Amino acid sequence: LKQDLLRHHDKEDNDDKDIDLPLLNVGQEVIKKKLNPKQSFTEPPPRYTEASLVKALEEKGIGRPSTYSPTITTILERRYIEKEQKQKQISQKISDIRTKLKFGKKLTDKELRLLREHAPELYKKAEAVQQERKNFKEALKNCKTKDDVQRLFSQKMQFSMSMAKQDQEMAEYLTSALQDEHTHFTKTDNYKNMKWENELTTEKTEKTSKSKKSTKTNTVEGVYQSVLKRAEQITAEYDISEDGTAYKKEQYSSSTEQKTDTTIDDTSSATFKQAYNNYQSISETTETKRNITKRA
Repeated sequence: LKQDLLRHHDKEDNDDKDIDLPLLNVGQEVIKKKLNPKQSFTEPPPRYTEASLVKALEEKGIGRPSTYSPTITTILERRYIEKEQKQKQISQKISDIRTKLKFGKKLTDKELRLLREHAPELYKKAEAVQQERKNFKEALKNCKTKDDVQRLFSQKMQFSMSMAKQDQEMAEYLTSALQDEHTHFTKTDNYKNMKWENELTTEKTEKTSKSKKSTKTNTVEGVYQSVLKRAEQITAEYDISEDGTAYKKEQYSSSTEQKTDTTIDDTSSATFKQAYNNYQSISETTETKRNITKRA
């Protein structure tokens, strides 16, 4: 009995190992000096850490040092065991995710799963923001001009601001996400190749003007060539009086005795005289083609 008491006492207080107990007889009454009530429960052994698991493998002779790491990896991948994250680590990760949302950054699938398991309310907001961002990105691809992009962005921002009355945090996350997506899109080649609407209008006007000018130039050129050709014929065959009357030159007249007063085909005297004078003017002066065309 003394030995049993000593062993029990050693467990309770390792500092008092050398206490002598009086000899006791069976059935002997003893006086109670002090009672220390204490309740204890059986506790399971502590969970393994990677270090303690390796130590247990060593003690049981399972594997060898080179196989410890792949063994632990395998049982983790097959979900025979799971690593428990400390609440402090989870809280820190959730805080980091909130920071990402405030700056409009995209969340990974792993981060969304963490929120779904440990912060369901924040997960709902993050999921909604991600979906709005995706819709905005698709809508940007359908924009034809830079003005379309700005109008779409303005509409989305107005929607975000209206949401602030109901949920300030949600509105902050959504605004940041839309701004980040807009900034990213404006750096793409798709946006850089777009034009403003006023630029397109100017280009269209210039194109139309150029087309009209080309048509007018071709018309003027045709008139000029026609008049020039006719003037050459007239000049070669006729002399023109001040009143526009045409007289055939002798070398072209069937009769050499006198000049014949005649009209040329159906051309009036005024038109006839103008063509003749134009040709004479062109022949006597050296002008650029532009001035000749203008004159014609």
